Amino acid sequence: MLACAEGRANARVADDLGVSRETVRKWRARFLTDRLESLADRQRPGPPRRITDERVEALVARTLG
Repeated sequence: MLACAEGRANARVADDLGVSRETVRKWRARFLTDRLESLADRQRPGPPRRITDERVEALVARTLG
């Protein structure tokens, strides 16, 4: 969103970030509709996560430490 706010075109943002233009269009549209709330992760189909953020953080710390 910061690159978009600087006036960069969707194609350039997509190229810079290594994502599709459609992905940039989707996130820009979400942001225009719901502002900052749209940037939060949305619920996804399937069962809820069984691993907590704390466990993920501990594993990453152990791996990097």
